[in-house]
Amino acid sequence: VSYNTTTASGTLAVTGFGFQPKSIILFGIVGSNDNSQNYGAATDGGTSGALFGQGSGASGQWDNSTGIWRLAIDGSNRVDATIDSWDADGITFDITKTGSPTGYVKLLITGFKQ
Repeated sequence: VSYNTTTASGTLAVTGFGFQPKSIILFGIVGSNDNSQNYGAATDGGTSGALFGQGSGASGQWDNSTGIWRLAIDGSNRVDATIDSWDADGITFDITKTGSPTGYVKLLITGFKQ
């Protein structure tokens, strides 16, 4: 999935799984140089996830029990997401912008049935 970070806060539905996922693993990549990455994992039944990594240095890395991704364009402009719902053919994320991020991010999502 390619996501435009200038999009207003709200939801992002990702479909095309062909089934309702029971868990996901997600990698997020910021920018054309793939220089800022993070990893998220979540299981069906809740809106919580686990997340590690943002940026390449230790000061930019974190983990969180509620967020599934944090994609930082820079120190004050980012896009955070939690899980909104597990859907019949995918998943919907609840997205919150901080600051005025610009550009695109890549989301690589793997869904699992069981």
